[in-house]
Amino acid sequence: MPFLFFLASIFYTRQTNSPIAPLFMLGYMFFIGSVFYLWKDKILLNKHIALPALVVLVAAANIDKTIFFVLYILLLPYIVLYFAYFPSRLVRNYNRFGDYSYGVYIYAFPVQQCLAFMMPGISVRNMIFFSLSITLVLAIASWNLVERHALLLKGKSLKYLGSIGVR
Repeated sequence: MPFLFFLASIFYTRQTNSPIAPLFMLGYMFFIGSVFYLWKDKILLNKHIALPALVVLVAAANIDKTIFFVLYILLLPYIVLYFAYFPSRLVRNYNRFGDYSYGVYIYAFPVQQCLAFMMPGISVRNMIFFSLSITLVLAIASWNLVERHALLLKGKSLKYLGSIGVR
C-alpha cells in the first residue's frame, strides 16, 4: 500500500507541477531502497532482467517523457543495484585510473541544473548525454588536480597533529 501511495503522490504532484514533487520522488527512492534491503534475500539480481530493463529505459527516453518517467521510477532502482553488485571487470575497471565517484557525486546536480537553465525543454536523452559528459570531465579533473593530492596529505596531517599533541 505505501508503494501505491508514493506512486500516486509522485504522479499527482508531477502533473500539477507542485513544488513538493521532488520530495515525493526522494521519499519513493528511499522507500524502494529500504524494500530492496529488507527483501535482499528474495530479490534476484540477474542480467537477463537488468539489461532488458536498461534497454527499455533508454528506448523510453527517446519516445516520451511521461513513459520514461514511469519506467524510470519502476526500473532504475533494480538497474542501479544490479550494476552496483555486478561482478564484472568492465564495471570494476571504472576506477582503474582514479576514483571519480566523489567528483561525479558533487558535480552531477549543478551540471544538470545549469543545463536545464541554459537549455529549457532539453530532452531526457540530451540531458543524460550532456550532463554525463560534462560531469565526467569535471570529476576526472577534480580527482587529478585536487582529490588525489589531498588524500596524499591525509597521513602527513595525522602525523603532524599527533606530533603537536592533538588527538
